[in-house]
Amino acid sequence: MWRILLFDRTVDELINRARQYRCKPTDPRADYRLRIFTPRRELLFVGHPTIGSAYAVLRHGLKPKTAGRLVQECGKGLVSILIDGDRLFLTLPKPVLHDIPAVELAELANALGIASKLSTFDYISRDC
Repeated sequence: MWRILLFDRTVDELINRARQYRCKPTDPRADYRLRIFTPRRELLFVGHPTIGSAYAVLRHGLKPKTAGRLVQECGKGLVSILIDGDRLFLTLPKPVLHDIPAVELAELANALGIASKLSTFDYISRDC
């Protein structure tokens, strides 16, 4: 058996810890709950782990409450995942938009090497 070390933990140890920590959904409409962490913080939503975890839970026997649709609970709320044979399609959570202060916009434009003709614009929240 291959043993991969990750931060001094083998894959077997990580799987056993994951089995001990069951992340049950808090919303009854959800089929499962996903929490995504970086070394510094928890992320509210990330697309690749959403699709990857959906594939994993389906492959390991999770039966969705609604045929053809899996509902994941994450930090951004409920994410609907359409199941089409072996393909999965997710509905992105609605982004939170904010105005960028003029000073930050100028710094951003300068960092990108472009001239800013706008005083402000909307961007997707850093909390996504």
